[in-house]
Amino acid sequence: MIAFLTGVLTERRENSITLDVQGVGYELFVSKRVLEELPMVGSQVTVHTHMHVREDAMVLFGFLIPAEREVFTTLLKISGVGPKAALAVLSQGSPAELANAVLTEQVSYFTSASGIGKKTAERLLMELTGVIEGFASIGASEAASAKAGVGTQHSDAVQALTQLGYTSREAEHAVHSVPADTEQTTEALVRAALRELARVVT
Repeated sequence: MIAFLTGVLTERRENSITLDVQGVGYELFVSKRVLEELPMVGSQVTVHTHMHVREDAMVLFGFLIPAEREVFTTLLKISGVGPKAALAVLSQGSPAELANAVLTEQVSYFTSASGIGKKTAERLLMELTGVIEGFASIGASEAASAKAGVGTQHSDAVQALTQLGYTSREAEHAVHSVPADTEQTTEALVRAALRELARVVT
C-alpha cells in the first residue's frame, strides 16, 4: 500500500496530476479543491494517497492532508458512492466545511456536488452524522487523551480541529466556548466544538 508520495509536480489536468518520484511518473486523481491548492508545476510536493483496486485497473487518488483521505475512504463505504462521487463531495470544501454541513444538515451541500442526487445526499447526511467526529480526531493522541487532565484533553481537541482545516485560533476559541457541563474527553470536546463552529458559520 502506498501511503504518500513526494516528488515533482510535472503535469496538471482537469481531474488528475502527474508526480515525478525519482524518475517514475505517478498519475493521481484529485479533487478540484486539491488542484486549486497545489503549487505550480515544477514544485516539489507531498501527496497522501489511496489506491482503489478495480477488476481492470489500480487507480491512485491524491490528497493534501490525511483528513481528506479519511473522508474519502469513509464516503466509499456508503452505498451508491464511488470514487468519482467521493471526489465531487471533497471538491465542495475542506473536511471542516463538510463537518459543518453534516452537523447543520445541509442537504444542498451534497446535492451541489456533481453526480449527487437528493436521495444520495440524504443518505450521506444520515451515514456521516454518526462518524463526523471521527474525522476530527485524526492525528489526535489517544494515549495522551487517556492519561491526563483537562489541559491535555483541550490540547488534543484543538489539535484534532486544526487537522480538519481550522486555524489554531478558530480551534482554540471553539474549544474554550463549549458548554461548561461538556464531558471532559477529547471526543466530547471535539463534538461540542464542531457544533460551536457550525453555529458561527450559519
